[in-house]
Amino acid sequence: MASTYLSRTLGTPTSAYKGTLSWWQKGMNTSSTQYIFIAESGNERFLWYGTSGRFQGGLRGTSSPPDIDFTLSSTPYFRDTSGWYHCVLAWDSTQGTASDRIKYYVNGVQYTVSGSGTSGVNDIPQNHVMPMNKNGLPFRIGSTMGGGSYFDGVMSHIHFCDGTQYQASDFGETDSTTGEWKIKTSPSVNYGNNGFWWLKDTNAATDSSPNSNTPTIGGTLTKTE
Repeated sequence: MASTYLSRTLGTPTSAYKGTLSWWQKGMNTSSTQYIFIAESGNERFLWYGTSGRFQGGLRGTSSPPDIDFTLSSTPYFRDTSGWYHCVLAWDSTQGTASDRIKYYVNGVQYTVSGSGTSGVNDIPQNHVMPMNKNGLPFRIGSTMGGGSYFDGVMSHIHFCDGTQYQASDFGETDSTTGEWKIKTSPSVNYGNNGFWWLKDTNAATDSSPNSNTPTIGGTLTKTE
């Protein structure tokens, strides 16, 4: 997706607090910082990116909460540029336990998300309205909001579910013969008002969910698989 991005301005959400992003990716350049997605609401940003073979994220630009940087516990590295990674980022700020408010999975394995914020705030506050769940949200996959730091790899089967915090097993499963993590090509999930299913075996700007929430394509999107 080098020099290419997908974007959409979303409408009234099903939930201000809950959602899930699931996607498959491979070929991420490990020598530079590349944005996987970014969402903005006013001065607040919620972002997820890859750098030096690691997945990281952040909640930025507000005084409540202060800036928070997210990393994965034990600093795992994902440097196989030829293999597919299935990633799921799921949030629910209503959860009473802080560690349950943001969850991240890679190929079916859940990794603990550790926050490091200014003023000692390291977790998303309970009942925080997430930038991914606000009306009029500018949302982009594959670059910064203004362009640049493009994702230099391949992405497929991008699901956004508005209103539900799903698990990796809702989108993938272990192959009983090979033991490898594999895709569920028709996951049984609820997309809510703003949800979508982009890049389902095509490079067309279409939404394969029931919502018809088609993206705007910046650059040239090429089918390579």
